[in-house]
Amino acid sequence: MPATRLRRRQVIGILLVAAFILLFALLRADRRMLFPPGWWR
Repeated sequence: MPATRLRRRQVIGILLVAAFILLFALLRADRRMLFPPGWWR
C-alpha cells in the first residue's frame, strides 16, 4: 500500500514543520513574555 506510506510521510512532514515553527517562535520570544513573574502561582 504505497498510499498509506505517502500519507504517513505527509503527516510526519507536517508535524516536523510545525515543531520547527514552534521551536523558532519560542527561541525568538522574550523570556519575560513566556514566563511572567509569578506564572507558577
